[in-house]
Amino acid sequence: MTTMNAAASVAAETPTQTRLRLLDAAEVLFAENGFRGASVRDITQQAGCNLAAVNYHFGGKVNLYREVVLRRLAALRAGRIEAVKAAMARSGDEATVEELVESFGTAFLEPLISSAAGRRWMNLMTREILDPQLPSDLIYKEMMVPMRRELVSALERVCPGLTDDVAELCMHSLIGQLVHLERLQRSAERDAEGGGLAPFSFERMLAHTVRFTSAAIRALAAGARQ
Repeated sequence: MTTMNAAASVAAETPTQTRLRLLDAAEVLFAENGFRGASVRDITQQAGCNLAAVNYHFGGKVNLYREVVLRRLAALRAGRIEAVKAAMARSGDEATVEELVESFGTAFLEPLISSAAGRRWMNLMTREILDPQLPSDLIYKEMMVPMRRELVSALERVCPGLTDDVAELCMHSLIGQLVHLERLQRSAERDAEGGGLAPFSFERMLAHTVRFTSAAIRALAAGARQ
């Protein structure tokens, strides 16, 4: 495509298409360089937009960053909630805690380790932790609150006796383990790339997490019924 044709193609874009290109470019650069290290000029150049496009579509760099995070949160949240619903729908009243934990765990981890977008997300969140730019409760409200409604309710169905507060603690414990597994997977991949032996089997660790967490949840539910 010639430069003239490329320019005409960009000019013919709808505002929605331009907005999406800015979000895509910004996500890559924020993940690579952090909020401060990714300039508006860099973002618009990568997106093929004029310098004023960020202000026009988002009202500034801060709002663009927020929209990048919200977009990825929405996609991850939808996948995790759907996994919980699917696990319960497949087995109905016969659903087990193992099925629920495995379904949720797989939906949690697969996007983070098997796609470039998931890896960018983890890089972005690491940078956000080190240099916070978002309201401290944004991720909790956008991810944890909706996810809690589905997962805690499902845990209480498969393990009668769990109280709301204990089920929520189980949810947080499970998420902590899954985040740790994602980090271990990355470390194993880096070790393999460097010529070393990766002592970590992702499938084995996920299976262990399912057994370990399910046993703990069952024990807590049994203790509550005594």
